[in-house]
Amino acid sequence: MLKDRRMAFLMIANVLSSIGSGVTMIGVPWMLVNRSGGDEIYGYATLAATIVLFLLSPQIGIYIDRISRKKMLLGSELAGGTITLVFAIWGLYAGRLETWQLIAVYFSGSLYYSIHFPTQFAFTQEIFSKEQYKTLNSVLEVQNQSTSMIAGVSPA
Repeated sequence: MLKDRRMAFLMIANVLSSIGSGVTMIGVPWMLVNRSGGDEIYGYATLAATIVLFLLSPQIGIYIDRISRKKMLLGSELAGGTITLVFAIWGLYAGRLETWQLIAVYFSGSLYYSIHFPTQFAFTQEIFSKEQYKTLNSVLEVQNQSTSMIAGVSPA
């Protein structure tokens, strides 16, 4: 299975995506909670994101089933990367990010996760056999956990 080009491409893309997502989903909350009153703001932002994503989840599932999963996966990568890059450049240019910007990045990262993982699971199930899918999911899970750990030790 390791010789399968599809798996190699999927794993490379997943490593890059997971490191970027990990830095965003660890670094942004860290920046928020280290501000005055940031722990409370982060709590409310997390609650709001959870409620919104809970309500959007059925629609996300419908889109995953109706739209090409490959296009959906690539689109979520492009959108997530673009949003993160825009705010990163904005923060570099301004010298800091405002609280609302951190919340926007956190929410977009949460939305990305809510789209990315179900789409990835559906896509891999679609293009790999049942036996390959089981192995691939195990490898991707180990890879996701490893890259999250790497992202957690990265300097923010």
